[in-house]
Amino acid sequence: MRRFQEASDDAAFDEIISRYHRPALIIARDHLAGHPSLAEDAVQEAFIRTVRSRDRFDCERSFAAWFYTILRNVCLDFRRKEIRREKQLHEMAEQTPRATDDPHAELDIASILQSLPPADREILIYRFIHNMTFREIAEQIGSSLEATKKRAQRALRHFRTNAPAAGR
Repeated sequence: MRRFQEASDDAAFDEIISRYHRPALIIARDHLAGHPSLAEDAVQEAFIRTVRSRDRFDCERSFAAWFYTILRNVCLDFRRKEIRREKQLHEMAEQTPRATDDPHAELDIASILQSLPPADREILIYRFIHNMTFREIAEQIGSSLEATKKRAQRALRHFRTNAPAAGR
């Protein structure tokens, strides 16, 4: 870490990544059980924060302890974000009117949304939970306005197909 910190030596950071990536992924998967893609994202974010914070690292201390503290904090942030997202999905499910009086026919909107590809689910959440415009969504995800609209149409079609009692 000292080489990377002092000279921005890419080879030194590559060595850090090769040494810490696998154990970090194991730890992140433990912290984010049930969300393997989030665990991978958390490890990447921990490495990004390591690069950004390299000037604050004290070379007299353990790099492993410092890095794993960063990773733990990233995992906590990701978990909180996931809990908020799941709560919003649950609230959305509760606000959706049921098309039948049969209690067994209640829609599981959260499960239907979970069955969507993550990128499509993200668009629906931005649109219907956060009330963002398609232009705002396109900017947020780094896509064209037309591509964003098409993905939203596809996601809604999937949603409607898997929730036949909704809105019909």
